[in-house]
Amino acid sequence: MTALRGLGGLGALTAALGLVATLTTVTGCADEESEALLRPHVAPTRAADCVDLPGLGGDPGILLGTDWSGEHHDFADTATVYACVAASLGGRVSLWVEGSGIRVAPRLVPVDPSNGGIVPFRVTVSKGAAGRLRVVQQGDAGQGDLAGPGVLTDAGGWHFVPHP
Repeated sequence: MTALRGLGGLGALTAALGLVATLTTVTGCADEESEALLRPHVAPTRAADCVDLPGLGGDPGILLGTDWSGEHHDFADTATVYACVAASLGGRVSLWVEGSGIRVAPRLVPVDPSNGGIVPFRVTVSKGAAGRLRVVQQGDAGQGDLAGPGVLTDAGGWHFVPHP
């Protein structure tokens, strides 16, 4: 009986160590994804390759998000944020601004199924700006609305940061 208890304790220890390893791996992946957002990288060619897809695998579990990088820009410089959408849903996509001093162009773009679900938007930020972006897809089959990058400014310029 004592030997069985010892094995049970060993089994519990093994299970606990496995859980710690799994949590460490999951946390490491999240850190790697956050770092990928901040580094300059090649523009995606299909929506599934975007680095900021908060809805994928979660609620609402649809392909909707953004792709951007966090390098520093001077005020009035333009950077690109890619809206990443389910091209099969069609409709229109926009990048909304929550805040002030942030301009986005174009305002509304029809989803073209041939572009892989990637829609580029130009973002320009003025001194003293504050806020974040949201990606919105509206179509006959429904709509989606998810947080995009935040915008942080400092004395010399601005950059994108992960959504809160």
